[in-house]
Amino acid sequence: MHLAKSRFYQYFTGFMRQMLFLFTSIFFIFTSAHAEPVPYVDENEIIHQRHSMLQTHTGYNQTEIHAVLPRLKKYRIKVQKIVNEVLVGDVTFLDPAIEAKDPQGLLLKKVNVFHIDNLEPNSEYHLELVEKGNETETFSGDRRRFRTLDPNKSDIRYTAASCLCDEVRYNDTKLPIWTQKRLTNPDFMMLLGDATYVDSFDVVNKTEITTLNIWQRYLDSFTDNQGTKMYRLKPVISTWDDHDAFNNSDKYTPILKDALSMFNLLYGGRTLPGIIENGHDGTYKWFTYAGVDFAFLDARTFREKFDTPEVSHRYGHLGDIQEEWFFKKAGASKNLLVIAKGDMFGSETITATGADGAIKRITESFYGDHPLNYKEFMYRLKTLPNPYVFITGDIHRASFIRHGPEQSGARNNPFVTSEWITSPLYSYRYNADDENAPGWDDKDRYATKNIYNFGVFSISKSVSGFKIDVEIKGPGTKNKDGSKADWTKPAPAVLTDSLVLKTAYPRTSCELFYLAK
Repeated sequence: MHLAKSRFYQYFTGFMRQMLFLFTSIFFIFTSAHAEPVPYVDENEIIHQRHSMLQTHTGYNQTEIHAVLPRLKKYRIKVQKIVNEVLVGDVTFLDPAIEAKDPQGLLLKKVNVFHIDNLEPNSEYHLELVEKGNETETFSGDRRRFRTLDPNKSDIRYTAASCLCDEVRYNDTKLPIWTQKRLTNPDFMMLLGDATYVDSFDVVNKTEITTLNIWQRYLDSFTDNQGTKMYRLKPVISTWDDHDAFNNSDKYTPILKDALSMFNLLYGGRTLPGIIENGHDGTYKWFTYAGVDFAFLDARTFREKFDTPEVSHRYGHLGDIQEEWFFKKAGASKNLLVIAKGDMFGSETITATGADGAIKRITESFYGDHPLNYKEFMYRLKTLPNPYVFITGDIHRASFIRHGPEQSGARNNPFVTSEWITSPLYSYRYNADDENAPGWDDKDRYATKNIYNFGVFSISKSVSGFKIDVEIKGPGTKNKDGSKADWTKPAPAVLTDSLVLKTAYPRTSCELFYLAK
C-alpha cells in the first residue's frame, strides 16, 4: 500500500510539472505575440537632437532623472520595464517631483527632476519624455534606457572624470570622448567637479557674477554636455570643485550658496537609505555598492582661504561637520574606501611667476593649502583598518601618484596605495600639443599623460583582498598619422595601472595611540 501511494505521488507531481511547463510556455507565446518591442534607436545618431538629462542617485528600487527642458511646456515621463528587448508590465506616467525656473523668470529653460520609485533590482527600463496636454500625452521624440543597481553585484566597473569646459574650442573632443565613456559600459559614473565653468572668460565678467549668470552658466554647460544626450543613461554621482562656483573658490566666495543650490539641483539627488547618503550641507555624500564605500568629499563649501593663519587650518579644508561625518561613516565600515574629491590630496601647491612678476597658483591641494587639516585627517584615516585609495581631478592632466611606507612627508602611509588623478575631460591643457609634456616635479608620480582623458576603474574582490585595475582613456579621435579614427569603436588605454590591497591592515602603536587620544 505504501509503495502504491509513493508511485501515485510521483506520477501526480510529474504530471503537475508538465502542466505547469505547458501553461508557462503558452503564456509566454501569447504574451510575446502581443508584446511591444523596444523602439529601435541608433546610439550613434546625431545625439545632440535629444533633450539634456542625467540619471543621478540610483538604488535597487529607485532612481532620479534630472532634465533641462523648454520652460513653457509641461512634461511627464513614461516608464516601462524591458525584458529580452520587449516592453513588459505596467506603464507608469510620472510628473516631475521638482520643476524649477530661474528666480527672475528670464531664461528660456527650466529644470525638471523626476523621482522614479517601485522599480525592480538589477532591471532595465524604457523611458519616454512626453508633453503633457489637457487630454493627451504627446511623445516628445526623446527615448532613453536606464538600469537599477544589482544587489548581488560583486565586481564593479565605473568611470571618473572632471573638468568639462563648454567653450567652443573643445567642440571636436566633446562627442568623441563621451562616446568612449559610453563604450566602456560602466555600472556608474563619477563626476569630480568643474562640470560648469561659472567663471568662463568667454561670457562672464568675474567681478560682477549674478544669480542669473549662475543659472545661465549651469544650464548652458548642462545642455552642452554630450553625456546628457546619451541613449543609455548611467547613474552619475557627483561632487564639485572650484569652477562650479568661481576659480579657487572657498567658503567666502560671495556666490557660493547660489552655485551650490544650482549644482545640487542638476547633479545631486535624494538620500537613498542603505545606498547613498547626502551630507548635512554642501555636495559630500557616501555611496555603498558591491562591498565598496565611496566617499565623495566637498573641498569648497567649508574651505578656508589658503593664506589664513595656521591655527584655523585644523578643519580648514573640509570643515569640522564634514570631517566628523566622514569618520563616523568610515569607522562603521569594513569595506574598501574609495575617497574622491575635486583637488589633490598629498601634493604641494604649484605656483608660477607671470611676465608681470605676479605669482599665479597653478594647482590647489589638501596638503598644500591646509597642511594642518591634512596631517590630522591622515592620522585619523591611518587608524582605520580599511584599505583605501584616492581619486581626484582638477589639475588638467592624468597622473598616478604613490602613497606608501617608502614615501616621505605627506604621502607616507602604512601600506602602498595610490592617488589616481583624471582630468580634464575637455578643458585647457598646458603645452596641449605635446601629450608627453612633463608635469611639475613630483618624485612620487609614476605615470602621467597630457591629454583629454577620463579614468575607467574595475574593482574585483576575493576573501583576501581587492584588486583595482585602472585605465586612462582619451577621445580616440586620431590615428598616429593624424587621420581621423573611428571614435565609435573603443579606443585603447593610454595609461594603465593595477593595485592589490588586503582586506585589512594592522596599525602601528603610534597610530593606535592617536586613536585612543
